[in-house]
Amino acid sequence: MKHDSYKDKINLIIKTDGLLTNYIFTFIYEWVDKQDYEDPLKNLNPKQLQTVLLIFHMETLSLKTLAKVLKISKSTASALVDKLVQNGSVLRKQDPENRRNIIISINPKIQEHIQNIEKQLFNVFENIISQIGKEKFQQWFEIMSEVNQIINKQMR
Repeated sequence: MKHDSYKDKINLIIKTDGLLTNYIFTFIYEWVDKQDYEDPLKNLNPKQLQTVLLIFHMETLSLKTLAKVLKISKSTASALVDKLVQNGSVLRKQDPENRRNIIISINPKIQEHIQNIEKQLFNVFENIISQIGKEKFQQWFEIMSEVNQIINKQMR
């Protein structure tokens, strides 16, 4: 399939991003579900698990930012965070600098579980990288680094 036009290229990027995102979350959800030990992430639905991983990668964020990133209302985000706090996955506290602001972060008790998921994902990506080669991987890394910076600025 040839992708000559600017629009075709953007559409392929969007489609591939969707496929990659789905591939990653399906892999994570299935891997967590297969674990024999009691993993606090095991009882989460896909949206909750996605939210926990987002919070983990952003380290800390406000409830307002979480709602913005997930494109949900602040009250829906609050209800989602309440469930994650009850589950023990995330911590919620008032911002000492602005009492109206709620800060959300990962509960340190589950960081090891998330790191185990990331180890498994690392293996998945090593397989993909071995198929595309080191040079294309380096290009992909550089582009994704720039995209990451742009998106993080826009989300904050």
